[in-house]
Amino acid sequence: MQKIFLYKYRSKNSYKYIDIIEREKLSVDQVRVDIKYIGISFTDLIIKKGLYKYQKDNYSLPFCQGFEFSGIISEVTSSEHEYKVGEEVCGLVKFGCFANEIIVNKNNIFKIPKTYSLKDVAAFPVNFFTAYHALCNIVKIKKESTTLWQRPQGMGPGS
Repeated sequence: MQKIFLYKYRSKNSYKYIDIIEREKLSVDQVRVDIKYIGISFTDLIIKKGLYKYQKDNYSLPFCQGFEFSGIISEVTSSEHEYKVGEEVCGLVKFGCFANEIIVNKNNIFKIPKTYSLKDVAAFPVNFFTAYHALCNIVKIKKESTTLWQRPQGMGPGS
């Protein structure tokens, strides 16, 4: 397994590739995913700059960043699992996606519909859940709610 660790904040040489020989064993309800793509979010950039207080207070350096990924399941914990080896998934985790594989709880992954590619969905989880949180927990839209978006001047067709 290979991981990319953040070793220094605010540096051109912030990251180091590390080969990890020993593979972790899966626990119940976990899957191993061969990561094909990662999403790099605004929070990853804030962490690299050393400006994300939560990360600094809770996770010391070196630190493997990354909240979202897409990939192919390479191992499951049992045959009764709803996920199967070879399935394409995307996922959302607290950290650890800057790697070539990840062990993740089955509740943190989603099967990818055949109409989407691994590349298409790598940055989907953070964007989707950010929008969902904003609409459902902050704005609190309801079934009868309506939304209105006005295109800013100079943007789009007819500009």
